[in-house]
Amino acid sequence: MGLAAALGISLDFGGKDWTQHLALRIILCGQKKIPWNYAQFLNYAAERRLLQKTGGRYRFLHDSLRKYFCGNAPLPSHTIEITKNQWLGWVILFVALLGWVILSNSIYPVNINRSSFLNPMVQTHDITLSDIITYRWRDYQRGDVIELLGNKFLVKQGFDEDFQYIMRIVGLPEETWEIKQGKVHIDGQPLSADYLDNLPIGDYDQINIQVPANQYLVMGKSVTEEEENLVVTLVSEEDILSRVIFRILPLERWGRVK
Repeated sequence: MGLAAALGISLDFGGKDWTQHLALRIILCGQKKIPWNYAQFLNYAAERRLLQKTGGRYRFLHDSLRKYFCGNAPLPSHTIEITKNQWLGWVILFVALLGWVILSNSIYPVNINRSSFLNPMVQTHDITLSDIITYRWRDYQRGDVIELLGNKFLVKQGFDEDFQYIMRIVGLPEETWEIKQGKVHIDGQPLSADYLDNLPIGDYDQINIQVPANQYLVMGKSVTEEEENLVVTLVSEEDILSRVIFRILPLERWGRVK
């Protein structure tokens, strides 16, 4: 109700005019009638003495120049009718609002309640962008970075079931995953991947897990002041909260999470 009220108020106080203006710009730009950055175009014309800029207004320096470019013919009726398409402004406003809702629920910091087991790639206080839309119907791949809620396997390893954890998929359904002599093997074949280099796998041996048909095997490491511990757990697709795809902050580490 609050969102609907805010939307109605914004429309009454200029929001409707703004959406109509934006819709008209999109249409005219799509028809190649005007450039998208119209202000830059007008400033360019003023710098070359085709137009005169007064405050926020522009006018031709000579009336004969205006007639040469514009003529005196009235605008075609279909161009004028574009501004009367009220529904288009509502559609654009709805799309913009939907995009805002999706982004506001996709960008989160890594903090005490949302821990990362993928240091140093995703660290505490990082701001990440997650896919909360397509991850439900796409197939997960080995190496995908996901966010999951604590489960019974993590609880057994001393973690809180109410927290969210960022980990990486390393085993797919119905695969046999094992560590032998400090090396990861999938169905008896050694697995070579860059992301394994940051995990303390060499400290473990003789771990063998048969991944169930409806689950994934995910892995990470828990870092404390004393040591690094390997964290391994099974997770069902229904318990995956999102797929982490991008690191927004800090800017010096801005980029795709992979």
